[in-house]
Amino acid sequence: MKTVVFDIDGVLADWSTGFSQWAQSVFPEVPVVTHANCAAWDVRPGMTPEMERVIWSLIKQDARFWRDLPSLATERELRAISELIYQGHRVYFATNRKTPRALAATRDWLEARLHTDAVNVIITHRKGEFCKVVDADYYIDDKSENVDCAIWMTDTKTKSYVITRPYNSVIYAPHSKSARRVSTVLEFVEDINAEI
Repeated sequence: MKTVVFDIDGVLADWSTGFSQWAQSVFPEVPVVTHANCAAWDVRPGMTPEMERVIWSLIKQDARFWRDLPSLATERELRAISELIYQGHRVYFATNRKTPRALAATRDWLEARLHTDAVNVIITHRKGEFCKVVDADYYIDDKSENVDCAIWMTDTKTKSYVITRPYNSVIYAPHSKSARRVSTVLEFVEDINAEI
C-alpha cells in the first residue's frame, strides 16, 4: 500500500473563484477572479488590504465558505481518488486552512465529492514535514515551494508533483525542478496506479 498526500486548494478546490465571489457579494465592484485567470495566488485585483480583512472576517464566521467551494477536480478524477482510498492506500488531504471549523467543513467537502467518510484531513502549512512524518510515497501541490520542501525533507523519497496552474507556470523552487509537472489530477493518480 502507498501513502499519498493531496493538497486541496488549487489542486482539488477552486479557492480563487470562491474567495472572489464572496468578495464580490460584499463589494460589488470587485471582479470575480476565476481559477483559470488567476495570475498570482496572493494578488486579488480590485481589493484593498482592508477589504480582504473584511472578507476573511466573514469566512472565519461562516464555515460554508469551505464547504461550498467549487471543485477543480472532475468527477472522473474524484472517482480515481476514491478508488485509491477503497484500495486501502493511505490517502491524506493536507491544507493550510486556519479558520474556525475549517477542518470539519473540509471533511464535509471531501466526503460529499468522494462519496466516503474515510477521509484524512490535516491542517498544516508544513506540508513537506508532513510528507516526511507520514512517509509519503506521492505528493501533489500547486505551490512549487511546498513541493520543494517535500523533496528536500524526504531526501527525494517522496515522488512529488506540481500541478500546472496559470499562477505557477514559471515558479520553481530549487528542489522542485526534479518534480514532475502534470496538467491534471488524473495524470497524478494514473502514475500512482502504474507503479502499484
